[in-house]
Amino acid sequence: MATSYRDKNPITTSQHIEAWTLGMKLLIGSLSIFFLAGILGYVVIQQQHISLRYSKAFTIPMSLWWSTAALILVSFAMHRAMVSVRREQFQTKRMILISLAGAVAFTVFQIVGMTEVLQGHYQLLFTSEKGMNGIAFCLMLMHALHVAIGLIWLGVVAKNIFTYRYDHEYHLGLSLCAFYWHFLDFIWIVMFLVFIGTNLA
Repeated sequence: MATSYRDKNPITTSQHIEAWTLGMKLLIGSLSIFFLAGILGYVVIQQQHISLRYSKAFTIPMSLWWSTAALILVSFAMHRAMVSVRREQFQTKRMILISLAGAVAFTVFQIVGMTEVLQGHYQLLFTSEKGMNGIAFCLMLMHALHVAIGLIWLGVVAKNIFTYRYDHEYHLGLSLCAFYWHFLDFIWIVMFLVFIGTNLA
């Protein structure tokens, strides 16, 4: 019978778990300030430059709508995986696979959307028009880099789940990973709503 991760690490204590949790909260707090400052800068730049203010920010590719739906799916599935592991339910494996599929789908749709935004930026370089494509691309790129980290982390967590390294008493890796993906979901939704709002303004 496979032993849990907690069984293989008897020195793990509640203080150890609390320390990792606090560290993650500090990291998420720092990254939130970083991203929200970037998003605020995007809005300020568009509102301050009259030549940009009265033009469309950029055409939002349809793929970004699909990527948003995929990321919401990841966040939901990660939440369900957390609920399942705490109750020792077999649904945890299925939820983590759904999370992985959603994360991969988000990455694919995001790459397509970012490519279209970047192409729009290059097209504006050869015209007298100005737009926010370049800044929007930079914001999306920074988010995508953190998604890449989350995708690798999610793969490690999935491996640990299928090798029975988590149980209802110890699932710190899954808990922190879920927290991180909820953060990515929140930041992207805020960013996406700002893109929509500046398009409608």
